[in-house]
Amino acid sequence: ELIIRGKDNIDDSLGELMQGELMDGDNKIHCDVCSEKKATVRRTCFGVLPNTMILHLKRFDLDFQTFETVKLNNRMAFNTRINMLKYTKEGIEADEKKRELAEAQSGGSVDKSSNSLDSL
Repeated sequence: ELIIRGKDNIDDSLGELMQGELMDGDNKIHCDVCSEKKATVRRTCFGVLPNTMILHLKRFDLDFQTFETVKLNNRMAFNTRINMLKYTKEGIEADEKKRELAEAQSGGSVDKSSNSLDSL
């Protein structure tokens, strides 16, 4: 279910769906390798893409002032073909490696915290 409130196109909605969440403090994730709780980024992504994909838009939302369900009629732009690589586990890992390499070459610090990817 893609959130459309405040979004202009499908790419923005997919980007929000795949946005990582920092699991830190009491929400640290147990690492099976080192048997310690570690801060990590947890996100949802696609593991395997189908030949045909149906996207469900969340067209109804709660109005917090009236506590009533309202229909969202805003326009959502989309192409008939969408490059889904950046929303896959493979694409996210490749993007993170590029970013780490660029930071290392520019002398910036590289965040070595682990990542947890939940595939759809």
